[in-house]
Amino acid sequence: MVKNIVLTGGASGIGLAIIERLVNQNHIVWNLDLNACPQPNVKNIVCDIADRQSIEAALLLLPVAVDVLIHVAGIAQCPPDPSQVIRVNFFGMRFLNEQLMDRITSGGQILIVASSAGRDWQDNQSVVAAMLALATSDQQDRWLQEHKSSWIQDPYKISKQCAAAYTYLASAEGRRRRIRVNCINPGITRTPLSDNFREMLGSERYDSIVAESGRAGEPQDVAAVVELLALADCQWMSGVEITVDGGYFASTIAATLNARLDNQT
Repeated sequence: MVKNIVLTGGASGIGLAIIERLVNQNHIVWNLDLNACPQPNVKNIVCDIADRQSIEAALLLLPVAVDVLIHVAGIAQCPPDPSQVIRVNFFGMRFLNEQLMDRITSGGQILIVASSAGRDWQDNQSVVAAMLALATSDQQDRWLQEHKSSWIQDPYKISKQCAAAYTYLASAEGRRRRIRVNCINPGITRTPLSDNFREMLGSERYDSIVAESGRAGEPQDVAAVVELLALADCQWMSGVEITVDGGYFASTIAATLNARLDNQT
């Protein structure tokens, strides 16, 4: 069955890899991005995910019934205005999600591509909860200004923590309408943002993670998981965070468990 699929950030990287897979199966894909997707047969809509008015304009061009919504758009750094990282990666994503929720068909799917950087959101619950409570643009602007020390050191991580945590709220809302909401947390993946991540982590840490992972991920590694969740009949799977990092996070847990076992022997 041909599906109507809306995706953000499909001009490059993971978003482009996802679109290639979906279009090759003849699904109808709308790409919301500042840049057009180079893949043929895609319906491109220019949209700034950080701008509510831009999102509202894009909504007028989208179909009344959407089967799958995939949030991929994200930025790692924005030196002139670091708050833009949060506006794109979380505030804008959530606003689009809330505006489109009524259009998602029964049995449909929402996928949030967050990051392994946000997987530990429960360790930062007070800040995350405060940001999740911000409903209006005015509230968001005021909070970002008044609590700058809470996010300015790493706006990317904070934004992805919020995106991952929001999965649970969206899943609870979607459950009433038979809409599944899941989150994918990619590890280090080769995309146009890779240089930003190397700078953020430091080359030594970045290279260490890649080495321990066996290799850096490729966009298609993440796209394969998105495709599975978006198209497979996984009706009972919702509110789940899935880490896609070549087993890196699992190896860190294993190391911790082995250390504890050694201390008990």
